[in-house]
Amino acid sequence: MNSQKQARATALLSVIYFAFFGGLLIYATFYDLEVSKSLFNPQNRFGIFFEYFAEIPRYALRGPAFTVLLFTRHSLNGCLAILHRLLPFIRPLPEKALRTKAYLWLNRILNWVEMIGFGALAFFGWKMETDSAVKYVLVLVTGQEEGIVRNSALYIALSIFFALLLTALGFWIASKASRETLNRLEPLALLGLFVYLLYPLLNDIKAYISRVRFREMVAYSNGFVTADGLSAGTLPDITRDMVASSDFSAFTRWYQKGNSMGVYSHADSFPSGHTGSAVYLFLSYDLCLAFPKLKKYAIPCFCLSTAYVTAMAVARVIRGAHYLSDVAMAALLCMAFLLIGRLVMAFLVKKNVFPTRLKNRE
Repeated sequence: MNSQKQARATALLSVIYFAFFGGLLIYATFYDLEVSKSLFNPQNRFGIFFEYFAEIPRYALRGPAFTVLLFTRHSLNGCLAILHRLLPFIRPLPEKALRTKAYLWLNRILNWVEMIGFGALAFFGWKMETDSAVKYVLVLVTGQEEGIVRNSALYIALSIFFALLLTALGFWIASKASRETLNRLEPLALLGLFVYLLYPLLNDIKAYISRVRFREMVAYSNGFVTADGLSAGTLPDITRDMVASSDFSAFTRWYQKGNSMGVYSHADSFPSGHTGSAVYLFLSYDLCLAFPKLKKYAIPCFCLSTAYVTAMAVARVIRGAHYLSDVAMAALLCMAFLLIGRLVMAFLVKKNVFPTRLKNRE
């Protein structure tokens, strides 16, 4: 498929994606509560698996991204040259200045700062993923509550061990990669981190809307509360049959501000963070476009990513963690974040910022 046909196919798929989730949002505006009542099944294994492990696309982003930036780090003058393309009043140093002791020392200091900084960020990026994965594996294996598992020495040791292992593996793979490969991965790493930085906007919306989760209303209505008297919606004893005896008076539409009434543990239903995390799998599409040999897989990756986001959305409604409108809006917002990131990267390419090293001859 040539570039023009691929662009048209991608545009068509994007329109279908927004139409699909936009249509779900419109439908959910009127039938949110009814959909949740019909699908609620908190003990469903499909829903439990996605709640525990399916945020991997976002969690696993930081480790590889910072590893790429570590191995594509630039000299001081290289940084100035990049900035010059965006801000013409900043100029790289003349050749003569590059041989001075002052420049050599500053460049050496910058190199160490980049090595330590990106290396540490790569490790903690991987640790964010291993924290989540190890925690839920231990919860499933031991049957203990999350709070108890998080404070155990085994959890801490395993999380650090696997984070170090993945960090070392990432460094080894990057060290074997060619300069051309790293040049192609650098803008992709920056795109991923840019979109990652937009994710907290979902939490800001959650805090503002304060929408009570479906399962929290079921839990509180049926006497499942914490020691503080708040709802305990994730307890395994909660069943689908309890919907009939639940009070849903705290339910609000997605466009209304909710009211936790001081008894619900989670008044943060809208929008769905898990579904937003699933959207990050669409970066696989950008990865395919970055390499000529992988371009034929770009459209299949787009379709697979759409299926993954849809599966996550269904799983979150089944678990009672979110309403249909919560997952639909998250899918729309995070895809919009990704499109904004692509526009930013296209602007930087137009400004000849990328590929950085080919331009800088570092």
